[in-house]
Amino acid sequence: MRTLTSYFVTASSTPDMGGFRLGRPDVITQTDALARFNTLTVFNVGNLSPWQPDDFLEFFSTQANAFIFGLEGVAFDGAPVVGDTALTELFIDQSAFFSGGLPNLIDGTKGDRAVLTQLSTRAGLVGGQPVGPPYQSVSRIFQPAPFTQADGAIAEVGNFPANPADVFTDVSQANQVSVTLQATQFAPVVTGLNPAFTPTNPNCNTSTAGDPIPAQLGFIIQAEPGTGIAPGVLLSQFSSLPDLLIFEVPLAGPDAASGTMFYGTPLAGIFNSFGTIDLGCNIAFVLPGALGPAFLGAGYRQNEEIGALTAAPVVPVLSGAQAVAINGADFFQPQAGIGASPTLNWLPPAIGSPTVYSLRVFRFWIGPAGFTRRALVANLQTADTSVTLPNLLTDDPNLPTPQFFAFSLQAISSTNPNLADAPNRGRLPDAFAIAVSALMSP
Repeated sequence: MRTLTSYFVTASSTPDMGGFRLGRPDVITQTDALARFNTLTVFNVGNLSPWQPDDFLEFFSTQANAFIFGLEGVAFDGAPVVGDTALTELFIDQSAFFSGGLPNLIDGTKGDRAVLTQLSTRAGLVGGQPVGPPYQSVSRIFQPAPFTQADGAIAEVGNFPANPADVFTDVSQANQVSVTLQATQFAPVVTGLNPAFTPTNPNCNTSTAGDPIPAQLGFIIQAEPGTGIAPGVLLSQFSSLPDLLIFEVPLAGPDAASGTMFYGTPLAGIFNSFGTIDLGCNIAFVLPGALGPAFLGAGYRQNEEIGALTAAPVVPVLSGAQAVAINGADFFQPQAGIGASPTLNWLPPAIGSPTVYSLRVFRFWIGPAGFTRRALVANLQTADTSVTLPNLLTDDPNLPTPQFFAFSLQAISSTNPNLADAPNRGRLPDAFAIAVSALMSP
């Protein structure tokens, strides 16, 4: 069965294609690149907790499905420095927003509300003393008056000090949690997701300051809107979500116990909290003659109730598909002449039992500025361990040639036993492991 660019292998004659995602149905998405760079938002907010080097800011509107993680890192002016106690003339353009694709515009006249949070750095308590590893949790929150973003205009978030009420407020750290991350147990899992995904690869990720960093294993407490949604339904399947606490350790080890960490739930009653284990690496693709790369993410993610994740040391519950081949050749080695309709096959993971597999096909080309570009061609979901693509690996006549392709193969374990027939109905707990191929040409 096909819906737009998604293909599903199902035995059902009445599959359920419904699902939940954030955002108004009439939200406006900014598709014009020039308009994104000319649409600005300025922040002037007082009572920032004295800024520390590893602090960061999140800004979001769930009604518009608009998110910025690390606001300070994408600001082109006014980013806070150590010791600052206010945001003063911090400017961003619309390209800073992430909505799982192109950015959406926040419209206060449509009921959109925004939230700005500061996640401050603390140390876990060990023996009652703050000598444990560092973590970040929401320490302060600001909920601005409604505002509207428009093409080419400047939207204002706060007007401090002219308006003394535009200040962050403290978030009570009333909840406590501790977790042990067995980072060394994850290393053999991720090396099976791509040869470049190793504990010592210094370029797996990039900090908000733009510095390369190796892979980090993270324990994250997130919050998702709970109004009108049954407990356990996962909006994170299609939408970003705000963070309440983040504890990260290097994938290279050693294994780490957090000590006692504290966090607040400033949106309690509106949002439900759950825990996530997250581990990723951006795999670079540079086409011949290109000035720079495009990326695909290999990784592992596990969503659980917080208590289930903290009851015992965290180890992987799922690994990636094994022995992945394309037309019988190695998935992780560049292949030429695979044709427009190749066959991919694999073995089940060594850890865990997937409910379904999701195979994504990506096209790569060199854009007008000379950099590698990519776009999703199709997503195919199946419970089987092989799939022959329809005639997908053909040149797009609207793009420059030559064009290349790569794949991501995601093993998904879900407590929804009917995920093959209801692919958009993710539930807690779930887990997935994503393998990324080498570059291929048809």
